[in-house]
Amino acid sequence: MAFRTKRKAFSFHDKLKILQYYDKKSQDYKKSQIAAELEIPVSTLSTIVKYRADVENRCKNISGAYLKRKKNKSGKYVEIENVLIDWIVSMNAQNIPLDGPMMKQRALEIAKELEVYDFTASSGWYSRFKQRHAFSLNNDFDSDDGSDLTYESYQELVKDYEPCDVFNADEFGLFYKLMPNDMSTTVDKICKDGTMPEERFTVLACSNSIGSEKLPLLIIGNTENSDKDLPCQYQVNPKSWMTKLAFTNWLYILDEYFEIQGRLVVLFVDESPVHPKDIILNNINLVIIPPEAEHEMPMSQGIIKVIKQNYRIKLIEKYKEGLAVDFKQCLKYLTDVFESIKAHTIQSYFKKSGFGDYYEVDDEDDEYKEQILMKYQDYLYVDYELATCEVEKGVNQESTFTDNNIKEKVNKIIINNGETIDNKSVTALQAVNTLKHYLKSLDSENGLNNLSVIESIILSSISKNNSM
Repeated sequence: MAFRTKRKAFSFHDKLKILQYYDKKSQDYKKSQIAAELEIPVSTLSTIVKYRADVENRCKNISGAYLKRKKNKSGKYVEIENVLIDWIVSMNAQNIPLDGPMMKQRALEIAKELEVYDFTASSGWYSRFKQRHAFSLNNDFDSDDGSDLTYESYQELVKDYEPCDVFNADEFGLFYKLMPNDMSTTVDKICKDGTMPEERFTVLACSNSIGSEKLPLLIIGNTENSDKDLPCQYQVNPKSWMTKLAFTNWLYILDEYFEIQGRLVVLFVDESPVHPKDIILNNINLVIIPPEAEHEMPMSQGIIKVIKQNYRIKLIEKYKEGLAVDFKQCLKYLTDVFESIKAHTIQSYFKKSGFGDYYEVDDEDDEYKEQILMKYQDYLYVDYELATCEVEKGVNQESTFTDNNIKEKVNKIIINNGETIDNKSVTALQAVNTLKHYLKSLDSENGLNNLSVIESIILSSISKNNSM
């Protein structure tokens, strides 16, 4: 009795290899001989050769993750997607750059032509379309400014991913050696010109939405280091800043890590000069969130705050013992505090950002930590707005007022007018700045919004006085 062999399914990657082997051998060998060498039925080889054009077209401009799929999973709107793919291939052949809004608009036009009236080209459909066909247009949303990224749209973006495969990454600046008695040299420093690089770290933190996978920190400083036995990834930059090259390399390494694991993940990052919008990744769907989005991302919502709090508490303990800390100890402290953050804390900040129903975060406080927070509040948040990268000239930034630049601003007005302005304006702006730090430490979004109105009134008053 002959045993029936189980039919083997080939991925697109396999089919491409079979076609390449066939092309190399077909001049000298019969199809049956080539099939025997490949250990596949002649009929299978004939089918792959017959549909060569389809295999090659589908493999253009798509990633390794898709090539390794054994079946081409079709979406609900398969006809629309097939026409759209042909259009994308045509645009690529003409070297015409594409972005998400262009592809969505074309999809809507195709739907109208095909009389498919329930198709909306939503963010969820577009995310799944990119995943199915692995196009690497990574930063696109339904609107131009991203302001309509609501709870529902976040749910759509992550719909096809397991919670363990939903990630957020963000950078933050840190005066890593700063002790409570040294604050006078750093208070209200933003270092957007790259000053004090020997005192600063830029830290990239990344975690998944359930807190089960906190990736190794990438820490950037200007201290040369030859020690390979470090608890984290460490890179040197003269200004201790993140660069586009460093972030891109980090993405490529991470992409390879997920590819080895056979995972497709979605990674949310904020819009930044160092976050590339045109990178091609195989296993990461990179979603760049514009600053106008309704929700802050989990890292900036509070995870970074927890990291900084716990790190500074470690430094306070050393300060009380009269001990200094060295470079390597600081790297270890940062790594330890990040790894020690509880899973439920990370889950809660993801939910607060729109990735589920929000519940209150206890911030992992205990009585000792509460006392530290009360006594050293200014110290804990001294580098809240520290620059993490170089900002291109002409890029708009949120206005941040410190005691020093408040005085500079008012002094310019005094010089321009040739008259003295009441110190009440200076005092008022200094009070706003103090309140801003306090409200940020409380995570009070409503308070900050109200304070912004007050700040605008004060500045408007100064401006009017200046024009009189």
